[in-house]
Amino acid sequence: MVAVPPGIRETSVFGVLDNTGTEDVILNGAGSSGARSGMLMVTHTDAQGLTGMSMTGTLTVPAGGRLTLSDTGDHVMLTGLTAPIRDGGTLPVTLTDTQGRSLTLTVPVRKP
Repeated sequence: MVAVPPGIRETSVFGVLDNTGTEDVILNGAGSSGARSGMLMVTHTDAQGLTGMSMTGTLTVPAGGRLTLSDTGDHVMLTGLTAPIRDGGTLPVTLTDTQGRSLTLTVPVRKP
C-alpha cells in the first residue's frame, strides 16, 4: 500500500496474488477498516497511447497462475481513508470473490 501525506484520502494497494487451485478466482470486491470504500481498478491504454484507469466489477486470479497488482496495471484503490496512511505501518485489506469467500490481508505501507 502506498503511504500518503495527511489530508490525502485515497491510496492504492499493490502486490501479487497466487492461485494454486484448479479454478479461476474471480475477485469482485475490496475494502478495509481504514477506508470508507474499496474499488477494483484496471489500467488501459487507448489507441493514442494514453494510459488511464477505471473501476471494474471483477479481477481474475487465473487457475495455477497469478494476478499482479501494480502502479502501472490493475490494482486496488481505497478511498475515504479514515486516518493517515504512514510508511512502516500496516492496514487490513479484505478481498472478496464471486464464490462468497473473503481473504483479509495485513498489507504493509511503503513510500513510493
